[in-house]
Parts: sequence; C-alpha cells; structure tokens
Amino acid sequence: MKILTPVNSPREVAPLVDAGANEIYCGLMLSNWKSRGHSYLSFSSGEDNRANVKSLQELKHLINTCHEHEVPLFLALNATTHSPWQLETIRTILLEADGWGMNAFIFADPALFVLAGSLDLKAEFHVSLFGAVLNHRTAQFYKNLGASRFVFPTQLSVNEVRTMTQRLGDLFEYEIIGLNDACRFLEGFCQFHHSFDDKLPFKQFVKNANIRFFILDRLKRLPFSWQRYIERNKLFQHYISSPCDFCCQISGYDTSKDGNRPEPNPEALFNDFLDTFSYCNLCGLYDFIDMGLQTVKVVGRFNPLAKKVKDVKILRRACELAVKPGISRESYVKLCQNDFKKTFGFPCRRFCLYSVSSTLKQNRVRRVG
Repeated sequence: MKILTPVNSPREVAPLVDAGANEIYCGLMLSNWKSRGHSYLSFSSGEDNRANVKSLQELKHLINTCHEHEVPLFLALNATTHSPWQLETIRTILLEADGWGMNAFIFADPALFVLAGSLDLKAEFHVSLFGAVLNHRTAQFYKNLGASRFVFPTQLSVNEVRTMTQRLGDLFEYEIIGLNDACRFLEGFCQFHHSFDDKLPFKQFVKNANIRFFILDRLKRLPFSWQRYIERNKLFQHYISSPCDFCCQISGYDTSKDGNRPEPNPEALFNDFLDTFSYCNLCGLYDFIDMGLQTVKVVGRFNPLAKKVKDVKILRRACELAVKPGISRESYVKLCQNDFKKTFGFPCRRFCLYSVSSTLKQNRVRRVG
C-alpha cells in the first residue's frame, strides 16, 4: 500500500521519502493573497500559512524536488466553492503547475473539475475528502467530471467502504485516511473557514507552530481524566479551542440498536481538542489492504516535520505487518496498539477511523448502494 503524506516546503520531501512515503501532496497560499484581503477565500481547505507553500516559484521547486526523489506530487486546491475571479487565478495556477510536471490536482468544487477539464491538462484529477464521496452515485458523478481517484470519508464504516469498492470496481484508485483526521463533522458540508484559527489567543501568544505542537503533545501524555478536565475548563476553551474543537455536552440519540426507539447517547457531538493526535486507522489497514485499496493518506499539512515522519514510519510498519504471512487480525491489532504507544508516547484510546463499533459512526451512517 502506498503512503501519501503532506509537505509545506521542499525541504520536507527527502526526510519523508526516507521514512517510507510514496506520494506527496501540498496546498498553496500565495504570499500576497491575505494582504489583498482574501484570507477568507482560500484556494485550499487549509488556509493557515504553515499548511501551504507560499508562491508559485516555491511550488515549482517542490515539483522538481519530488521528481528528483522519484515520487509524484499532488496539489490540493480543495476549497469547496470559488468565485468567478478566483477561477481566473486558479486557471493560471493549473496551467503553470501542469507545465512544470504536476502529477495530479485534488479538487472538491465541481467547478474546478469543469475548468480543469477544459484546459487539456496532463495531470490527473482526484476528489478531496471535502468532495464527500459517501456513496457510489456521488463517485460516478465525479467520474463523469474526469476524476480518477477519491478518498473515503472517515464517517463510513469498513463494510460501507467494502460495498462501494465492490460496486465501483476498477473505475477509481482508492484512498483511505491513516492518521490525524479527528474532525467529527462531515468535511464536505462544513462551512467553517480555518483562516480564523490565526486569531485564536493561543496562536497569537505562542506564534511558533513547533512550540504549540510541543505543548499540546505534552498535554496529550497526561492521564485521560486530566485531559478531559483541562478540555472542559472555560479558560482552555476560550484561549485554545477553535470552532473545530468545541467541547460541548450534548445529549444526542442513538437509533442503531432500535430504529423505533431512540436512546440517549451521552457521547458529545463535538470534538475533544486533545484527541487530534489519537484518531487513527492502523488497525483498519488489515481489512483495507485485504480489499485491495491502494493508498493510505496522512492528514496534517500544518504538523511539524518530526510528526509527519513519525506518522509515515508507523504506517509503513503497519502496512508491512498486515501482509506478513500467517499473521492473524488479533495479533496484528495488538502489535499496532503497542507500536502506537511506543511511537507517540500515549496509549491507543480506540478512537478509530472507519470504525464499525463506534456509536457516533453508526449515527452518521449514510446509505451505500
């Protein structure tokens, strides 16, 4: 299975390829974009500067660096909507990047598929997680727009992914998320602009992203009960949390046991801030590799390089372990959980992407077929 990992500068390519990455993706935020007052209308879902390359020249350098290391590069232009004047700018970006040898573009907005399809580009078109491919008819919609690959939203279960791949067959290459996608919302329907994250008091006070990551990583190593206490502290929520991380107590209803009688579900419908580093799909790789899925994706363009390298290495070990002759699923899961604790410094909390057993995932099930 190939490992697709993010970068935000050319210098990150070599360490990630050495760690075991097979494919690279990046975002783009032109340095003059925010100065022109357009910070709320990004090319990409990751509006934060540290999640993207900053200029077309840096993008060209990144393309050359990836090709020197014999790995393909994909450019994420995956904002969900664009204005007409943005499409003109993106048209220039597509033509320039394609001429430099960009291997694929990642889109969510159908308008970009139409625009790119009119330009006779050599690069492939991939559907972003923000494209919300939740069933086979949505996949076929994007296929008609020229897409050759998509990523399964994490709200789907393993069985739903299996059903879709059986229905679609060889029409697409398939991706699944491997690590770090902790958002419990359906990204394809989210209207929150992450550029406002820059205004959080925590980011204003601690401007260095590596230091912020170090602080949150150390908090994550505290006992689980301490983490929950900190997250529900009003000062923490005011100074650190963003709308993606609201820690609200909501009594939802679970209809997965009995469709006619809703039962209270005490699990909050919003994220727990420190769980960002806990959500993973290591155990699920055993099933997805058996299905024949081709790629596992690391989320987190804004993460420090050291975190990305750790993510790639543990995914590479898990992929190799899953195809080891004679290994049972039980043995595989136990070894993955041990490796998780050894790698990240805290135990597996069983916050599983594509989980079959999670009540929250069952509540969000979308009909497949």
